[in-house]
Amino acid sequence: MVKYRKYLYFFLSLLVVVFVVWYLTRPIISATNEGSMTFKIYFNNNKYDPTSADCRTVFAVKRISSNQSFGPEREALTSLLDGPTTSESKSGYISSINLGVKIQKFEISGGIASVDFDETLERAVGGSCRVANIVAQINSTLEQFGTIKKIIISIDGRTEGIFQL
Repeated sequence: MVKYRKYLYFFLSLLVVVFVVWYLTRPIISATNEGSMTFKIYFNNNKYDPTSADCRTVFAVKRISSNQSFGPEREALTSLLDGPTTSESKSGYISSINLGVKIQKFEISGGIASVDFDETLERAVGGSCRVANIVAQINSTLEQFGTIKKIIISIDGRTEGIFQL
């Protein structure tokens, strides 16, 4: 009986770990009762990660949108480009993405999201860590959607040589 109890505790512990991992990694995309939707966007946070040891570390914040003129993927990306709200900034959230970046083209085809930004995205961007963080913010924001498996980022139609230091 004691032997089986150990297996039972192990199984229950494993079940709890699997549930917690599932809960923490599930997309937070849901429709609310008035046609708006909840999704996540990703920023740096100097309170949660003051040393920025991994440049690709980003943290989610929830946003609610009721803009029905775009699909949810573009709406999330547009919200990311708007940057953190005042309360999010007070909580330590910051963006590596320059203010004023515009989406020139956004398309999803065959699970591939192609996003073309204007030159503002790469203006005065120095350092490989900042570039890695910009890419992590964009990718993490878009990867929450099941329609997107791969992301291609371009600037003024260029994919080669963007973010040159």
